[in-house]
Parts: sequence; C-alpha cells; structure tokens
Amino acid sequence: MDVLSKIELEGMLQFAVKSIQSLLNEEKLGNIIQNLLLSVVNNLQNEKEPNREALISYIRKEIQGINHNRELLEGVEKWKNQLLTKWEPEATITGSLQQIQQEALDFVEDEHFMDTYLTPLIHHILDNIKENSIHIDNWIQKQITVLIEKIIRKSAILYKKT
Repeated sequence: MDVLSKIELEGMLQFAVKSIQSLLNEEKLGNIIQNLLLSVVNNLQNEKEPNREALISYIRKEIQGINHNRELLEGVEKWKNQLLTKWEPEATITGSLQQIQQEALDFVEDEHFMDTYLTPLIHHILDNIKENSIHIDNWIQKQITVLIEKIIRKSAILYKKT
C-alpha cells in the first residue's frame, strides 16, 4: 500500500491508482499477493513450466559458479568460523543425553508402561521359553557336557604332568 501511495503518475493513471487504493486494504492486497505467489509456486511443480526451467537453469548456473564467488565463499567461511567458536559439543551432547534420559524415565514411569509394554513383553518371553523348552534343555545339556569334557581333559593333562 505504501508503494502504491508513493507512485507519482499523471492524469488517468493517477486516478486509476487512487481508485485501486480506495478498493483495496492491506488485508485484501495481502491475500491477492499470497494467492499469486501460491499460484506461481504450484506452477513450478509442472516440469514443462518455463518459469521452472528458468529457475532450475539459474540455480545450476549459480551452483557451478560458486567457486568463483569470493564474497560468498568468504561469507560462508566467516559463518562457519562463528559457528565453530560458539559451538560447545560437550554441552550439546550432554544436553541431548540428559533429554533422552529424562524422556526414557518419563516413559518408564508412566502409569500405563507396566500394562502396555512390560507385562506383554514378559508374557511373550515366557511363551517363547515354553515353546522352546525342549531346545533350551538340549542346549543346556550340551553346554554342561562340553564343560565337563573340558574339565576332564584339563584334569587329565594336569594328572599326566604330576
């Protein structure tokens, strides 16, 4: 609206601009501009849109010439150095770990944790143990056998030495 009021035109054009100003307020003009911008952005989704092709071409050209843009490179270097001098990784990591720890505590201390998560997990584990009890028993027996065989071998080696 400020731009429209500052435009100095003569005759009919001045009258037209004043007429437009009287019809529009900031909200209406904002909605018109917003809809126009949304329309342009939506049109950019179309692969055959000339504005899209021009924008992509411009972006590619800028990216290709980035190594020659000293001002940009110096700005990025300065920005990087500022970030690194202000960055405190220990505090960031400690803060993140404390946040994760607190969220884990809140999760476990929730009144529904036991009924929703822990009890079903325990039941699932116990059901698996029941289903696999023969395999578990066989595995335990095998481990005991291996252990006894190792003890006997070591005892035999020690007995032979003495």
